Amino acid sequence: MKPSKLLFATLISGLLITACGSSGSKGDTSDSGEIVEEIPEIDTAKGVVKYGIFPQTVVTDGATITALDKLDSDKKGEKNGWYLLDDTYYAKVNNAKTFVNTPDYVEGEEVDEKTEAKYYHFNNNQRIVTDHKYWFKCEPIIWKMLKTDEDGAIHLITEEILDARPFHTSTNPKKIGKDESGKDIYAYPNNYEYAAIRTYLTSNSNSDFLKTAFSQGHKYAQVTIVDNNEKTTGVPEGVANPYACNDTNDKFYILSHADLTNTDLGQFTADVNPNRDRTAVLTDYAKARGAFYSQDETHQDSLNKGCYWTRSPYYEYNNMAYYVAADGSIRNDINDEGITDEDALEKQDYDTSKIDSTRIGFRPAMTLKMN
Repeated sequence: MKPSKLLFATLISGLLITACGSSGSKGDTSDSGEIVEEIPEIDTAKGVVKYGIFPQTVVTDGATITALDKLDSDKKGEKNGWYLLDDTYYAKVNNAKTFVNTPDYVEGEEVDEKTEAKYYHFNNNQRIVTDHKYWFKCEPIIWKMLKTDEDGAIHLITEEILDARPFHTSTNPKKIGKDESGKDIYAYPNNYEYAAIRTYLTSNSNSDFLKTAFSQGHKYAQVTIVDNNEKTTGVPEGVANPYACNDTNDKFYILSHADLTNTDLGQFTADVNPNRDRTAVLTDYAKARGAFYSQDETHQDSLNKGCYWTRSPYYEYNNMAYYVAADGSIRNDINDEGITDEDALEKQDYDTSKIDSTRIGFRPAMTLKMN
């Protein structure tokens, strides 16, 4: 079979990344005490891979919560901000920030089903109380297999929306250096190369993705040439995108507008209209961090699904980027070119695409190779 030409190509690298810390539970150790590199679990029958860990399910067991609160008060957290209890990592959210403000329970409170349905809930139907503290168990990340190349490289995206994070933390241009004359050089706010979300996915800081989700190493994640040219950004034919950035070389990234309309990757459709295979549910952790999810029961394919960023800047404004809405449509939040499907959610049922929005989630992507 002739391999399809992908919008991102894989660099097959033999680079060994040294493992550091533990993942999910304490990492297996060799006789020398060194942590053994985590090996991905590939289930081709289900089309998924387990690799890395991330905070996901809310903790409801009282004894576990008490023990974690004790670790917290004793300041016995790990360098990455998580807490290790009985060989399992946990993460906390001190002040839950739900998209819909959710009040605390009042003893004897009676709430009708319609009112209750408007509040935000964890996946176990527990109401999320705004500003409350919650603990979350760090569990294996489940990656959806999009495509396998002839050389065995597997293109993946997380099944769930892991967290709510802004594309970038500011809508102001970012200074990135100086030119030969000493004049400051700035990047546009929606430039993916310098975006906060890319920094989070690629940096080696203790609190970032590599040092938390992949503290046992990530050598099976291949360095990928991430194509960021303007043709990948959803720009109409004959229109330029001045906010497109340089290609990047990353192990973890988010998909582009063009990736998400590439029929070679999973079952995506070639248009931007609602597509069930682009939709995704959220982790409990993402919900407590403020991620939006749809509660519109008239659109069942969108119900309980969230929004997540693409890496593609919107071509008309430097403070916006495209994202995937709860219905699986790809939106820019201004004029929604091409969104014509009658199953599309109304504008009030999703959030702004301004890059500093904290209500849109992210689904990391990667290319996996076992040898």
